[in-house]
Amino acid sequence: MKGLWVNWNYKEESGSYPTFNEVYLNFSWCKKIPDIKEISQYITKCRNNFHKVYITVTCFADLDTKRTMLDIKQDIKVYSKVADGISLDYIRYKNMSLSNLFNTDRIIEVLEYTKQHTNRIKIAVFPFYNSFMYGQNYFQLQKYGTLQPMLYAQDMFGRTTYQTQKWTRWIIRISNLLFPKSEPCLQGWNEPLKNNNRTMIDLIYDKKLVNNYSVFRWNTYKKL
Repeated sequence: MKGLWVNWNYKEESGSYPTFNEVYLNFSWCKKIPDIKEISQYITKCRNNFHKVYITVTCFADLDTKRTMLDIKQDIKVYSKVADGISLDYIRYKNMSLSNLFNTDRIIEVLEYTKQHTNRIKIAVFPFYNSFMYGQNYFQLQKYGTLQPMLYAQDMFGRTTYQTQKWTRWIIRISNLLFPKSEPCLQGWNEPLKNNNRTMIDLIYDKKLVNNYSVFRWNTYKKL
């Protein structure tokens, strides 16, 4: 198991994460973002347990807040100084459109800026063909960091495990074009378990597909 996504609100529930190499820290749904001193103290605690810490920066498609390019770059600049790397979430446009196939300038701008501040970059992507219509061009993205296919029960749209596996394998091959040692991680959370949806579970146990994966919630890990 590669890593665990940890929400700041629930960080104490997860203990010291003894089996994970990486921690992805995010501040979604926090009423107040902690100051950089608090964040640094938490990162030190994680490093004492031999974990690398990535801070998640929410980009364009967050449905709860309106993020400007200035906001995104400011977060990347500040967090890259204290974390081991940056994890880019919602690094896509909010709405699906054919025009997004050729209009990826803003996404590339964020990636270029992130690359100026850290060489450790995780990039959240949809594992479906329509991701291109959200501006996620895998061939462009893989030049900047590790692609992380995100799996949610509500995003399956009736797809079978086989269909999702096929597309995810393709993402991994693309991801390895430039970074042969990269290890894309499958992302999931507790909803597939609640709904008895086996797609995410089947995928992470498919050793031919991927050797490492990470999960969103601590209670998901406890049930695996």
